Amino acid sequence: MPVPSSRTALAIVLGAVACAVMVSLVYLQVSAIREARAALAAEQAAIARLRAELRTKQELLAELPLWEARLAAGQRAVPVPPGEGALLGHLQNAAYRSGAHGLQVRFGSRKPGEEYTEMPLTITFEGSYHGLLSFLDELGSGERAVRVDGISVRTGEAAAARIRVEIQASAFHRR
Repeated sequence: MPVPSSRTALAIVLGAVACAVMVSLVYLQVSAIREARAALAAEQAAIARLRAELRTKQELLAELPLWEARLAAGQRAVPVPPGEGALLGHLQNAAYRSGAHGLQVRFGSRKPGEEYTEMPLTITFEGSYHGLLSFLDELGSGERAVRVDGISVRTGEAAAARIRVEIQASAFHRR
């Protein structure tokens, strides 16, 4: 077998080194492509999360007028000043619309809380049973927040089919 010349041996060694360098470069490129694909997938997942968050925020923004209206209604229901006069007007209007024959309102001692003050009331209503139901419905759906704590029913004038009702309730105002 002939002995390779030094030039041939050098060419073989250089060819092997070139092949090793090429394989290393291909390996590095494949690794870089894998990393880029993983980074791309992570970015696409982040974009999907951000789009979902954006949709949620846009839906909330579309509901903003509704929530502002609810906040305004809540602030009217529990006003900052006590507003006893407005509350009495509301109760009198509700009694009038329900056909009451008599209405008395007595305020009790206020009970301060952390965010609001409770104003206990004793409401004496005289009228028909259906009028009482109408009055209670007005209390529950009126502008002011009124909580009914108890109801005591007594008979009123039998000839007029009236009842006399004492309602323990509370109204509220913010501090």
